[in-house]
Amino acid sequence: MQKSEQLLLLIQSMSKSEKRHFKLAASFGKQSTIYFKIFDLLAQQKSYDKQELVALLEAENYKSSLARLQHYLYETILKKLTQYHAESYPYFQVMAWIQQYTVLRDRGLYDQGRQLLVKALNLAEDYQYDGLVHEILGLQEYWLLEEQNFNLVKSKSIAIREKQTENAARIRRIHQLRNDVHALRLFFLEHQFIRNKEHKVYLEQMLEDATQALENEPTALEKRYLYTKLVYTYYGLQNFEQLEQIEYKRLLLVEQNFHKAHLIPFFWYVYQRNYVWFLMLNGEFGELYKFLNEKTSFVLDLPVHSNFYRHKLEITFQVSRFYGEALRANFKQAYKQIPALANLYSATKGYWDIEVITRVVILFMYITFCLEKYQESDYWLRYLESEIPQHYLLPYQNIGKIAQLLIHDGLGNERFVKNCLEPTRIQLYRKQRFFEVANFFIKLFRRLLSTQDMDERKELLLNSRPKLVEISKQPEKRGFFLLFNFVDWVDSKLEGISIAELVEKRR
Repeated sequence: MQKSEQLLLLIQSMSKSEKRHFKLAASFGKQSTIYFKIFDLLAQQKSYDKQELVALLEAENYKSSLARLQHYLYETILKKLTQYHAESYPYFQVMAWIQQYTVLRDRGLYDQGRQLLVKALNLAEDYQYDGLVHEILGLQEYWLLEEQNFNLVKSKSIAIREKQTENAARIRRIHQLRNDVHALRLFFLEHQFIRNKEHKVYLEQMLEDATQALENEPTALEKRYLYTKLVYTYYGLQNFEQLEQIEYKRLLLVEQNFHKAHLIPFFWYVYQRNYVWFLMLNGEFGELYKFLNEKTSFVLDLPVHSNFYRHKLEITFQVSRFYGEALRANFKQAYKQIPALANLYSATKGYWDIEVITRVVILFMYITFCLEKYQESDYWLRYLESEIPQHYLLPYQNIGKIAQLLIHDGLGNERFVKNCLEPTRIQLYRKQRFFEVANFFIKLFRRLLSTQDMDERKELLLNSRPKLVEISKQPEKRGFFLLFNFVDWVDSKLEGISIAELVEKRR
C-alpha cells in the first residue's frame, strides 16, 4: 500500500476530537495552510483521488512535491495522535519515566532520576510489563556503579537479583502460555474442531492444564491466556455450554482489567463478538437480545480511541439479530433481512471479518434453500466461492460441495448431480477434507440416482436417516449441522414439503 493511501486511511480513522486536537497541536510554520487543506480534502474523500490533490496545489500555486507533503503530514499525524493518547496507556507512562530518567541521569541528577525510575518500576510491575521491568532493573544496576558503600551496594544487588529472577520466571510462564495459545490457534485454523481421537486427547490435555492453572489465582494477563486456552479447547471439543461461560468470564476482563490483561481494541471487539455468537449457539436468545439491547458499559466505554472496532461491533450486532431469526428457524423473517445485510456488506466491506461474512453467506444459502428458492441458493453458493478467498473456505468445503448436490437436486438437475459425484469425491479426498458427512451424501445420492421408483427412494432415505442422526450427534461432526441441518433435509424429502414448512409443521 502506497503512503498516499495509508495517509487517507489514517485520516479517515480519526475521530472528531482527534482531528480537532491535531489542528490545534500541529504546526508546520509558514506551510501550515497547505498541510491543513490537504488534511481536510483527504478527510472528505471516499477513495484516494490524486488529481484533486494536484488541483489543490495548482490552485494554491504550491510547487513542492505532493509525495513529500503527504509523507510529512503522515508522520506528523502519527506523532500528534501518540501524544494525544499517551496518558490513556500506562505503558506509555512507564516509557516516559524511563526517558525522563535517562535525561536526568546524563546530567548527573541521580536523586531526581532514581525517584522516577522507582515509580516506573512500580507501575510496570503492577501492569506486568515484564520487558520494561527487565529494562528498569538493568538501569537500576547502573546506580551501583556510582555507589561506594559496600553494605548499600550488597543489599541493593541482592534485591535487584531477586526481582530479576522473579521477573524471568514470570516471562517464561507467559512465554509458555503464549506458545500454547499459538498452537491451539493453529489447530483451530486447520481443523476447527476435533476430527479424530488424537485431536481429542490433545485438547483434553490442554483443558486439564488450563483448568488447574486457573486455581492458582494467576494475574489478569495469565488469566486471559488461560481463558483463551479454554476457549479454543472447548470450541474444539464442541462444548458450547462451557464455552459460553468462559467467553463471558474473559469478556469481564475487558471491564475490570483492560490494561492489566494487556488487552487491545481487537480483543475488546472479538470477545463481545464471540460471546454473542455462543449465546446463539446455545439457543439463549433471551440473553442475546438483552445483551444487544442494553449494550452495557464495557461495550462502549473503554479506552478504545478509534471507531474502527466500534463499527465492526455494530455490524456484528446487526448480523446477530439476523442469526437469531435463522437459528430459531424463522425462515421468512430471516429471508426479509437478506437484502439489507447484503447491501450493508457491499457498503462496509472494510469492517467485516472474513469469518463473519462467510457464515452469513452460508446462512443466506441455507435460508433460501429451506424456502425452496433454489436459484437464489445457487447464487449465494457461487457468490461464496467467488467472494471469499479459497483458504478461508477450507473448513466449509464439505458444506459447499454437499450443498451444491442438494441445490441441484432441488432444481431437478439429476444429470448434473450424477456428473458431480465422482469429481466431488476425488476433490475432497485429495484435499484431505473427505469427512463422514460428505461420504454419506455421495453414497446416498448414488443409490438414489440408481432407481427411478419413488417408493424405493423414500425407503433409501428412511433407512439412511438413523445413520445421519448418529453422525449429527458426534462432537467432531456437529459443526456441519450448525450451519446446515441435513437431517431436516431428509425429513422434508420424506414428507414432500420444504424444510421451512416442515419446521412450521413441527411447531
